[in-house]
Amino acid sequence: RILRNLRTAHLARRDWPAALDAIELLLVLEPTDPEHGRDRGLLLGRMGRFTEAVVGLRRYLEERPDAADVPDVQQVIGIFAGRLN
Repeated sequence: RILRNLRTAHLARRDWPAALDAIELLLVLEPTDPEHGRDRGLLLGRMGRFTEAVVGLRRYLEERPDAADVPDVQQVIGIFAGRLN
């Protein structure tokens, strides 16, 4: 719970690297939660790391093909794919 709160605080301050660090720790503690991978992908995109972001978001869609946010994630992947570095 503390890491989730820390992630939220960093996101509110738009401190993307610190938020990414919190999510990476959440991935270590809860490796089977695909939402952490989605959040990581979204943050990587915000940081301009589009290739890594697309890979992570595609992995999320493979793991959660029935997720409610599939259309949104697909749209973000399209945006990031257009900016691949």
